[in-house]
Amino acid sequence: QLSNVLGISCVVQGTKMKADDLEAAVQRVYFKVFPDYLDNLSDEDFADRKRAFADALLEKPFVTSTEFGHFWSTVQIGADCFHLEDEMLSYLRSSVTKELLKEEWKKLVLPDGEGVRGKLVIKYFGGDGQVPERPSLERSVKAWKEQDVTGEGLKLLEREYEETLVLDTADATTRAKVLEESGGDYFPSDLICKLTTKQASSSIQTGSLGLSPSHQQKHQRALVPMVAQVLQNEALAHGQNQQHHSMDINASIASPASGGVI
Repeated sequence: QLSNVLGISCVVQGTKMKADDLEAAVQRVYFKVFPDYLDNLSDEDFADRKRAFADALLEKPFVTSTEFGHFWSTVQIGADCFHLEDEMLSYLRSSVTKELLKEEWKKLVLPDGEGVRGKLVIKYFGGDGQVPERPSLERSVKAWKEQDVTGEGLKLLEREYEETLVLDTADATTRAKVLEESGGDYFPSDLICKLTTKQASSSIQTGSLGLSPSHQQKHQRALVPMVAQVLQNEALAHGQNQQHHSMDINASIASPASGGVI
């Protein structure tokens, strides 16, 4: 069950580079490509995207299964989230600005101080089926720099490298190890489906909405579609296909209890 833990994900794939190097390309999207995109986004384009998202929230279901799924997801989690999309629409119209989007993106990818992001990286290696050894920090830094990651972003990646928990299996023993590393703590499971009075009246959001899985996926697809668009343009520029890829899932809005990286 997902609650108030929101995240962003990025997938880069192709035959030009191995998965370890493609991981650096993911960081390029986070630290370079998307921030540049936001900086160059015109007020007109931003307004169009807000309007498109609002239209998606207001769109009536075309088939019975869609309507059923909308209500059943709330019944299933046992929370009063029937008006979640109304709350989202209210916040979108009253509070979401381009400046806020920039601010929240920076919070996601560049935590304050000496902290690290809560991050999961999954790599698939093609070829002979042999998984290579993890690249050294020196080699990783070289790859990050080649992808135009510099400054605070580079320092953050160096800290995360030192704190990474490397896993090559996915079983009960592995899950127990991850839980032990986190100090036995889980993300909070409370569901937040309504804006507070302060959030509803303020032009700056200080918290986040909690979404059920189906609503969260819709929210992420619609609110930040430009991530996929920018990433697709980057991918096409590198002539990519399905053989090697690296996926980075960053869930940093609600900090994990461990504050660590997997």
